[in-house]
Amino acid sequence: MNGPERRPHLRRPCPLREQDGCDWWQVTSWFVGGPDTTEAVSPWRLRAEAEQHLLTVHYRVSPTIFT
Repeated sequence: MNGPERRPHLRRPCPLREQDGCDWWQVTSWFVGGPDTTEAVSPWRLRAEAEQHLLTVHYRVSPTIFT
């Protein structure tokens, strides 16, 4: 067995959800082993996951407009 069971506790949606219709959610806290114990996710990990999502899913090269 790989340790105690982990289930999402708190989560937040993609900030571009309304614009792009993205259904990605980021877990910010986990239930660990049962409903009485929670574990927060490190702010650095949250930022890295969000940046990776934004760069891989929502990144578009802006067009160059010549006038």
